[in-house]
Parts: sequence; structure tokens; C-alpha cells
Amino acid sequence: MKQWGEVNLVANSLTRGEAAWGPEALTPLESHHLVTGAHCVVSTNSQEILDAVRSFFREPADPQSPPTLSFRFWVDPAASTSRPWPQPFFRGLGHLAYAGFDSENSLLLDLRRRSVVGRFSPAMAADIDYWHRVIFPTLVGLASDAIGVTVIHSACVERNGAGLLLAGESGAGKSTLSLAMAQCGFAFLSDDWTYLSRAGGQLRAWGLPTPLKLLPDAVRHFSQLRNLEPGVSLNGETAFEFDPEEVFGVRRSLRCEPRWLVFLERHDKARHAFARMPPQEAADRLGSAQGCIPRELSWLREMQNATIRSLVESECWLLRYGENPGVIAETLERFCSVARPVVRRPGIANRPLFLRRGPDPTRRLTPTPHVADLKAAGFAIRLETNSPAILRRVGNALIRNERPQPMQREFVWRLILDEDAAVYPPVRELSIVSAGGMRLVNMGQYSFMAMDAEGGCAVGFLGEEVLKDGQRFEKLVLGRLLCLTAEAVRWMDKSARRNNESPGPVELTR
Repeated sequence: MKQWGEVNLVANSLTRGEAAWGPEALTPLESHHLVTGAHCVVSTNSQEILDAVRSFFREPADPQSPPTLSFRFWVDPAASTSRPWPQPFFRGLGHLAYAGFDSENSLLLDLRRRSVVGRFSPAMAADIDYWHRVIFPTLVGLASDAIGVTVIHSACVERNGAGLLLAGESGAGKSTLSLAMAQCGFAFLSDDWTYLSRAGGQLRAWGLPTPLKLLPDAVRHFSQLRNLEPGVSLNGETAFEFDPEEVFGVRRSLRCEPRWLVFLERHDKARHAFARMPPQEAADRLGSAQGCIPRELSWLREMQNATIRSLVESECWLLRYGENPGVIAETLERFCSVARPVVRRPGIANRPLFLRRGPDPTRRLTPTPHVADLKAAGFAIRLETNSPAILRRVGNALIRNERPQPMQREFVWRLILDEDAAVYPPVRELSIVSAGGMRLVNMGQYSFMAMDAEGGCAVGFLGEEVLKDGQRFEKLVLGRLLCLTAEAVRWMDKSARRNNESPGPVELTR
């Protein structure tokens, strides 16, 4: 059995061109914005990214007020990837979430620290359309948990500050109706995802200036689409994606107060009918659509439940219809013009939502039943994994810890063998970015390791190819993990010496 008792032995085994951490890189450019009502600060070393930030997050924030969320985007001049970009890859475990855009473009989100760090190539930094269409919406979606925002699968339009949310399953007509209603005098806020916040006890709905997406058959309702070419959208569908302000001349809004919640259901008869929906039924529909939440993020479940309960205190309706979008938009416009008293119906607070387990696209709920207690360099390592093969590989390389004496430090490694992480590129494609106590190591787009020093843990999603080459696994996976752990211990020691003072400038390294 190999015994890697000292991290230095592993660090020294790395070749000269694969040093664990490279030189410091600065992100001197900074901008402050309101993002779905939260103050976010963005820092970068790229003027192109800063221009994209300012054109997308249009509402400035007071730089003197404390930010809720921080984004740090570092452009590595040595990165060479360029268009066409592959489909993004998302993974997460507990409070850490990862987005891989290709082998040299990725980001890591820490939900607890409300911090995002990302590394990008010059070509992706310059692709403003990709930032608007993919990266920024992805970031807000991933970070919504951290800033107290609940994402609802719905469209939203606004008039005189009052919002109408259109909910329903895919294909119910949310996008087409939101555009048709914008043509009827409403302001367009969102066509697919609406962000809800409860700051100060006041419920607000927020939108992002993202492109509107319509399937190709929408051209029979909107003649302006004949001048556009459909393309492949983020979810792989062929669709039109466009700015409704530019193509249709409609007004866009970024916030409103929800007033009506209408669930859409289509039928094949050319007529429509409204029916009141009980608040509990509306809450159950929205709650089940939210998906499942990890046990360690129970606070998030409670926050989302409270937001949904506030939303269903608005008017909740079911609309079954079969007419074209223009007719239904006019019907909804008349519906919203009728003054009806809002009947507040409390009494659902004690009934749990999230009754059905939804999809887990980031694999946050991957179980890790295989456990081993190990040790290295005077601190304990608790390995948790879903793979007996990973357990054997790591257990054969490190010293088993029988815990006869208390260790100086304890660190948790959670390693997932991911059947979808099938690409294992050459060593030259490995990339690293760090910010304060966060570290992200990419082995291509699909395999990665991330470390949270403050939380005392590291997570990794690895493809089967990683395990097949024992030397490469020990060098690139175990070697890096031990270096990450040593870095984390040093970072925690420095943090403890600061006696809870605020950390210094964040450093990004390659």
C-alpha cells in the first residue's frame, strides 16, 4: 500500500508545467448592480465582460452598500477555446454548484458564501450574445438560492406595476401568450422563468433581459418571425430566440408586484373558461414543479415554501382555452381590467409543499454511502463516495485512520463517479481558478474538483476514464485533492488568526 503521509511528496511529484497554483491575476474592473432585487458586485479583468454586465444587468446599485452576492470573472489570456460552444454542463453537491461551458470556461458557486468565481477564454469573454443568452441567466438561476429568490416556471407581464403570472406545463402557451399580451399594451417581463423575492415582507416578481424563445410553429401567429432564422436553443430545441423590444417594439419591464396567477391548460375546442383555483392547489402545483432540494439546504425549502404561499394569496385561476394567442391575450386583458377584490385565504402554512420529488439535474442528491476515514499531513480526511472503485483507489493510496488520537484538522472529500462525465482530456487542458477560500480544478468540461476552505470540504465529479489510469488518477486527482486540502488548512489558519476580520482582496490564479 502506498502511504502519502505528506502533501509535499505529492506536490513535488507534479511536473514543472503542472504547478498547483500559478501567479496571481488581478480583477481590477468593478461594477455594482441590482439583480432580481439583490445587490451584486461584479469584478473582472475584462472590459468586454464588464460591458456585457452593464448591458444585461441594467439597474445600478449603490457601491457604498454591502453586496449580497459577488461575481469574479477572470479571463485567462492563455486560454484558446473559441466558438462553437458546446452545450453547458451542470453539476452540484450540497452548497457547491458547477457550470462547465467547455474545457477552459467554467464557474463555481458557493451558496453559503454567496460567491461565484469563473475562468474564461478571451473568445468567450468577447461573445456578448452568449453571456446574455446563456451565462448570465445560468448564473442568476444557480445563485437565486443564495440571494433569497425563488424561481417559478412561469411567464409574466406587467401593467401599472401589477403583474400577471402565466404558469403551466411546457407547451401550455406561456411564451406565445406573454408576447401577445405585450402587443396588447402590457410590458413584457419574462416568458419562461420568473424570479420572486420577499424582501421586507413585500412580494416582488423580477425578470431578466433575456431573449424570448418561441418554437418554429409560432410563425403562424406572429408574421414578424418570418424574417428570423430559428436556431438550437440552450435545451437543444430548435426555436426562434430574439429580443422582443427590437423585433416587436414592445415595452420590457424588470419588476412588478404579482396580482394574478393564471394556470394555463390547452384543449382542442375553440373556446375558453376561467375557474377559481384554491390557494392550496395552486401552491401544490408550483411546489411540485420546483423539484427536490438537498437535506442540508432545508432553509432553502422553507424560503421557497414561504414565497409560494405569499404568491398564492393573489388571485389564482385556471384558464382552459383553445383559441389562438391573440384572442386569449385580449380576453386576459379584459380579465385584468375588471376590478375584483382580492380574497386573502390563509390556512395553508402548516401543510408541506414539495410533495413530489422532481428532477435533480445537477445531481445534488447523489448518495455517497461508501465511507472511509483517512489521514495525511496531520489532518483527517473523511472520504464519502458513490463508487467502490473510488473508495479502493483512494484507500490504497492514503493511510487508514483508526482515530486512536484526535487529529489536528478534519476535511471531507465527496467524490462522485459520474457516468455522464465521459470526456477525460489530456493534461494540457486542465485549468485552475481560485478566489479566497474557493478553488476549482477542471479536467475538461465534464470532470472537475472544487474546494470550499471555509466549509472544510472538497467535491468532485469524475468520469470512469479517470479511474482507469492509476498513475494519472493518483497524480491529477489525489495529488490535486491533497494540495487543495493543504491550501484549505492554511487558509483556515490565516482566517482564524484574523479573528473574524473581513478577508483581504480576493486573488485569482491560474
